[in-house]
Amino acid sequence: MDSGVSASASEYIAVRQDQKSSTMGAPPGEPGSAPKPPVPPFTSGSEVVETSLWLSLLRSCSGFEPFMKRHQGRVTGRAVAAFLLLERSFPRSVRYSVSEARARLEAIRPPSHHDLPGGRALLRLGALDAWLHEMTPETLDPSHDLATRIVNDVADVCAEIGRELLGYQVS
Repeated sequence: MDSGVSASASEYIAVRQDQKSSTMGAPPGEPGSAPKPPVPPFTSGSEVVETSLWLSLLRSCSGFEPFMKRHQGRVTGRAVAAFLLLERSFPRSVRYSVSEARARLEAIRPPSHHDLPGGRALLRLGALDAWLHEMTPETLDPSHDLATRIVNDVADVCAEIGRELLGYQVS
């Protein structure tokens, strides 16, 4: 996912604003026209596109501002992936969501009440929660395999809740 690209989002945004103003005002070089935008701090056009895609992903889940506050505007694929997967204080991160789901399931089915249904679902959810809490941004390997494992584990927990608590016969 991350090719080691590191760019300042504020520099990128400033360049984009300069580009917009120069295309919307007077023709370049005439009075009232915006100065020619500076060359972005990237080495290739693909880095600009990659940064733009990461920023779009953050915006799509209302994570742009929290990410920028936490990372001081330094945008890399690894940092965005770590934020969306592991950030404890971001309500739309995977870690936060799994921790909250576990807390809610424990409120419905306390771990000490072995006579109640939902024990297998609680164990699965607890294992996923523990696995996510062991990860750090430094050890995170944002890959398709990681995303697939998370999706599969969540699906297994949901199926288990359906069977144990709601009586669904999931095949």
